Amino acid sequence: LILLVFILFFASAGFQDRNTSGWYQQWFPNLNGSTIKDITFLDSLTGFAVTDTPTPSIYSYILKTINGGDNWVINYNSSSTWGFRRIIYTDSNTIFAVRSYTEILKTTNRGNNWQIIPMSVFCDDISILNKDTMLAVNSNPPEGGIYRTTNGGITWSLIWTNGSNGNPNKIYMYDKNMGFSCDVSSISHFRKTTNGGFNWFEINPTDDFLDIKFIDTLTGWKGTNSIQKTTDGGITWFLQTPPNVYSFIVRSISIINKDTVWLGGGSAKIIGNTFYGALCKTTNGGLNWGYQIPNMAVDSGRYDKVDFVNKNNGWAYINETGFND
Repeated sequence: LILLVFILFFASAGFQDRNTSGWYQQWFPNLNGSTIKDITFLDSLTGFAVTDTPTPSIYSYILKTINGGDNWVINYNSSSTWGFRRIIYTDSNTIFAVRSYTEILKTTNRGNNWQIIPMSVFCDDISILNKDTMLAVNSNPPEGGIYRTTNGGITWSLIWTNGSNGNPNKIYMYDKNMGFSCDVSSISHFRKTTNGGFNWFEINPTDDFLDIKFIDTLTGWKGTNSIQKTTDGGITWFLQTPPNVYSFIVRSISIINKDTVWLGGGSAKIIGNTFYGALCKTTNGGLNWGYQIPNMAVDSGRYDKVDFVNKNNGWAYINETGFND
């Protein structure tokens, strides 16, 4: 019994883990002033990243790794005035790179060739279901609403609108039927669809999300400056208590299983007078949240993006020239 008490004590004490031995620094090649905007990994070895461009004279890039991020090569470069915003895959061969929501680049052979698909509508956010079907949102009147394509982005049709105001600027589709949208700019109009975006109903008019992820049709998490969980398909949400970190915000959610979830965002831990970027993690479905500090060697940035492909392999990105793996 005494031994069991000690085991439970040390397991609980170690939950807020500041040990950085499981993380190591990785580096991108010279990007000539461009900054990484998004990363995604197909598996523990193959990943893609895209960059934004601060000025029209600076290239934007698609980068690829085949050894877990230890080495990156420039897979595609563009002198377009619009930088890339998202990199999304639908299967092991098909990847989409969204350039400032005005055009899409598509590959069906893991980046060996890229096809440019101009978008006929401007969108604030996009959710890609498969190689053919995508939903995009536009919050600006008079064309605001939900747009859908079933031919890989070649043509789009308006399938829903709230009129001249209250249209969403964020969208997430769990599958072809269930999804969520919101208007982050006004912290309102949190809606759900169960028929692929053709109809939406409000759940809580004063709620929103910067990221939202579901593990099945019932269980999911969403976050902004709080973390919330649902177990009834998003109809009701309850707050969970974040760890003791500074400036808690959720910009990225990565779900390993129903118990283990990672959060990336603006969180930091203050030790002495130093701010360290912190990732938040739960191993019991959110009943308790701890944190990890991937890099304690220097004042580190804040990890906006976290992406795990399994319980052991994950990446967290800081908006500078490198990120921690």
